[in-house]
Amino acid sequence: MVRPRRHTDAEILAVAREVFVEQGPSAPLSAVASRLGLTQPALSKRFGSKASLLRRALLSPVQSDWVVRLDQGPDERPFPEQLHELCVGAMEVLGEAIPRLLALRVDGLEALREVVGDAELPHERVRRSLVAFFGRAIAAGLVRDVAPEQLAVVVVGSVQARALMAHVAGESLDEAEREAHATAIVGVLWGGMRPEGLSSTRRKQRGR
Repeated sequence: MVRPRRHTDAEILAVAREVFVEQGPSAPLSAVASRLGLTQPALSKRFGSKASLLRRALLSPVQSDWVVRLDQGPDERPFPEQLHELCVGAMEVLGEAIPRLLALRVDGLEALREVVGDAELPHERVRRSLVAFFGRAIAAGLVRDVAPEQLAVVVVGSVQARALMAHVAGESLDEAEREAHATAIVGVLWGGMRPEGLSSTRRKQRGR
């Protein structure tokens, strides 16, 4: 008779993520196994090498309704409203990813790439979607013809910086702070992105 597993893969990955974020990528498999109440051989049998466990625990793909909406946008709402929403969503996604990426970077870029391989990092996924989003917005005349790659870098850079500051300081990047930071980003960016010649009536319709 096959004995049922005590832990699901998702539970093991969650615990491994905690250990690697706390102790860095040099944490031994035994530390993960001990926290789970498993033996190291049992853990290795489930996930193979430590590099495999690191990759799955810290580099889980970005799976978010926000990313789906971003890939489908822009829509008919005022563009500043959409810009605000995407900034809040980016902070949620990258706020979760920053501790994982920092844990992987402890041993330096070479070690990071050795573990990551050709996997797409969370900030790369977000930036790729933002570039496409801004490209569609420019084509639709919703924003000025500015390089979408640079717009994406500005948004990701600002969001990452805030998420990193919160993580280093041990602060909670809660909903109120995400909203406030998104408002600040939109306030700065919209003046430079607004299409030239946008009438005052249309400004009221699209947002200032």
